[in-house]
Amino acid sequence: MKSTASILGAKGFSLVELMIAMALGLFLTGVAVNIVITNRQAFRTTENLSRMQENARSAFELMARDIRSAGGNPCGTPMIVNVLNNPANLWWANWAAGTVIGYENGAAPLGYGVPARNAPALALIQPNAGANAGLNPNANIVANTDAILLLSGDSLEGTTIRSHNPATFQFTLNANTHGFAVGDILMACDNPIFVAATPAPPVTAIFQASGVAGNVITHAAAGGAPGNCSPGLGSLPATPCAGTAKTYGSGGVLSRLTAAFWYVGNNGRGNSSLYRVSMNGTPGSIQNDEIIDNICIQGGVLLPENRACQGLQITYITRNTTTAVVAQTAVAGIDWSVSSQTPKPNNANEVVAIRISLDLQSREASGVNNANAAQRLATNLSETIFLRNRDAAQ
Repeated sequence: MKSTASILGAKGFSLVELMIAMALGLFLTGVAVNIVITNRQAFRTTENLSRMQENARSAFELMARDIRSAGGNPCGTPMIVNVLNNPANLWWANWAAGTVIGYENGAAPLGYGVPARNAPALALIQPNAGANAGLNPNANIVANTDAILLLSGDSLEGTTIRSHNPATFQFTLNANTHGFAVGDILMACDNPIFVAATPAPPVTAIFQASGVAGNVITHAAAGGAPGNCSPGLGSLPATPCAGTAKTYGSGGVLSRLTAAFWYVGNNGRGNSSLYRVSMNGTPGSIQNDEIIDNICIQGGVLLPENRACQGLQITYITRNTTTAVVAQTAVAGIDWSVSSQTPKPNNANEVVAIRISLDLQSREASGVNNANAAQRLATNLSETIFLRNRDAAQ
């Protein structure tokens, strides 16, 4: 049992000591809370910046694949014969207008020649089947942003030609597992090695498959959408439907015609997104895919540069065909380097590289403006992509 003396000698905290202890505790708590808030803010900022950069890298990678492939085919043959009905009315088949076509601030460029080989109007570029039926990029495209149209042959799904009979309009392929179907838009190209010693130059033909039976592909003149105006695949570009017969030798390649149109459009969620309209050999299943969202809204301010957001901007690195001078321009135009455009205009500028610039915003308001109010982060990312399918001698 404790004695009375020991109890009377015990002392507690004084009021002053208690207040000092509480003040120190509150101060340390405030410091800890502030550190937590600051770290959380830094984490949100870093996460949003990383997400924007990751989205931009994904978009650039997809665009780079389309840009590098533009104007090419699996055999690399420069002469293109297009026997589709009225290809000038088909945005994905107008090879004569160019395979790299830039739309500056949403405006289609004018072509050359008589009649002018004009770029497809935006109203023609639209998905026409499935859930996207009737969706036209021109209806939701954001004003004052650039767009680009790219055409090529799909080298990833090409199948080797075993033989070709121009009398029966039939290709025989090496395999049945080609994946082609009736109505597909295909490209048949010569193997330059097998035709180099012959008077006829190597040719690539664009046509629609009118029949598919095993490893036999037919290219007869037939109806359909759009159908072939001629079964002959050897006519010159100046007379695309003259019906000149031509035999494609063994070693050539049959592949799909592909087209991709990139633009910035309103996504219906109060924001803008980067879209890709694509046709991969099947005109009845054109797709309009949203690639990344949160493209900086037009008219907004991009901080810390304090400049107006421009969404998607495309600059063209060109080479003059007469003087060989390389320069850059923001003015879009038809890519004159496509060899099917004959004759080329004198002193033309052909595109050799494309610089893509994207203004992006963060999904969250993880930053502050000059008035210390919450604001979404914004950044600009760019990449320069060189085109592969260029012949310096052209």
